Amino acid sequence: VHPEVLEQFSIIQITFFAEIHLLPLSRGDHNRAELTPLSPYPSSTRDWTISLPSSYPFSSLQALLSAMKSSLLESVYLHDLYTEKEKGEKQITLRFTYRSSTRTLSASEVEKAHTQLQSSCMQALQDKGSFG
Repeated sequence: VHPEVLEQFSIIQITFFAEIHLLPLSRGDHNRAELTPLSPYPSSTRDWTISLPSSYPFSSLQALLSAMKSSLLESVYLHDLYTEKEKGEKQITLRFTYRSSTRTLSASEVEKAHTQLQSSCMQALQDKGSFG
C-alpha cells in the first residue's frame, strides 16, 4: 500500500494488500505446472559472441538454436547485445548452460557439444544467407 494512503489512516508500518479470488481455486479451475526435478549435478556454461547484420532479428536466432536440440543443453539466453550502427552489425553474446541429469559432465563433453552447436548454427546461418 502506498505510503500516502497509510499516512491518511495513521498506519505507521509497511502494509501489503492482495486480492485473491478463491472460487476458481476451490473449483480446481487452475492450470497445474508440470515440474521436473532439479539435477543434483553441476552445470557448465559457455559464452558465444556472434556478429550478425543489424536487420537480423534475435527471435530468428532463438528459433534456430531451439531447433538444434542437444541432450546436454539446458538453456540459452541473451547475455549481451552491442550494435554498431555505422557498420550495420550487431554482436550478440549468448550464454549456454549444459547439464546432465544423470552425471557430472567433463569439460571435453561440454566443449564438444558447444562446438557442434556453434558449427551447426553457423552453417544454418550461411545456408540462409544471413551470415557472410
